[in-house]
Amino acid sequence: MNANMLKSLKEAEAVLARTEAERLSDLPDGHPLKAEVDRQKAVLDGDLSGLPEGHPLRRALLEAKERHERRLQQEAEEGGKVEVRKAKRLDEAKVRRDARKAEDERERVARDAAKSVNAGIDKVLVSMDELGRIVEENERVFVGSHLGRANMLRIRRLVQAAVAGLEGSRLRAGRM
Repeated sequence: MNANMLKSLKEAEAVLARTEAERLSDLPDGHPLKAEVDRQKAVLDGDLSGLPEGHPLRRALLEAKERHERRLQQEAEEGGKVEVRKAKRLDEAKVRRDARKAEDERERVARDAAKSVNAGIDKVLVSMDELGRIVEENERVFVGSHLGRANMLRIRRLVQAAVAGLEGSRLRAGRM
């Protein structure tokens, strides 16, 4: 492949995308999606081919097109007039509300998880305080032995370090 072939492929793909976008956006006047299509065309320089596959407008247009084709087919089969229903409007406020609800739910789950982890940390800290108290009570027993004193000092340092590390590692739901 050379650059000219790639350029030709790119141009052909752009033509196909524009054709598909025009086919999708071919709505009768007064259709509820017509205003949204016009607005998106203005935003995208008149070309809806740049919309991603899962975009709500693209899905709504495909659904409207399928309904229109089914209606035409049904009309042709029955030979009569078929009731036309209006398409659903894209409600931006509802989309924002749904996104906010999902975010609130994620925050609630994070808060609950932080509470659970912090409760576990509290239990360990209580155990460490108890171990520190036991070490202090029994330290004088091991003071006479050099090895015993070294072990007791090491245990005391480990308890202090563990307590300091755990106290500093509490989770806060807002900072995760």
